[in-house]
Amino acid sequence: MSLQSALFTGVSGLNTYANVISIIGNNIANVNTPGFKQSRGSFSDILSQSFGSSGGLQIGRGVRMNRVDFLFTQGSFQTTSVASDLAIDGDGFFIVRDPDTNALLYTRTGDFRLDREGNLVNAQGFILQGFDVDTNGNALPFVKDVNVSGQGLSSQNDRSGND
Repeated sequence: MSLQSALFTGVSGLNTYANVISIIGNNIANVNTPGFKQSRGSFSDILSQSFGSSGGLQIGRGVRMNRVDFLFTQGSFQTTSVASDLAIDGDGFFIVRDPDTNALLYTRTGDFRLDREGNLVNAQGFILQGFDVDTNGNALPFVKDVNVSGQGLSSQNDRSGND
């Protein structure tokens, strides 16, 4: 193994661990962010030289970040005084719709509020989607905006007195 190969091996390790520290820092910085899911780095060896008559002995050339995995484990629930705050117990996501592009997006963040039309929206203004049911209680195949006007909840503007 040459000096250059040894230096490359060390530098690859330093660069990879710098990426891991960045991931850990992001996890720590977002520990109180509603709906945030932590991530974890996955490593792999860099093997490039084989020795021996059968090629069975390999010399490592360092390490690299193989991928970043997001951990979608269940978080803890917090009780709030806001009637429109929701949580998911178990697997799944809330479906929200971007009103500008009509794109459907997914989130586990459940801090919703009412807009002026009575729709449940998140902080970005995306509208919560839900499945309607038929007269037998079976879910229909298409999602639509969740509108709770007339259900005893007041809009964000009504609570603050700033219509």
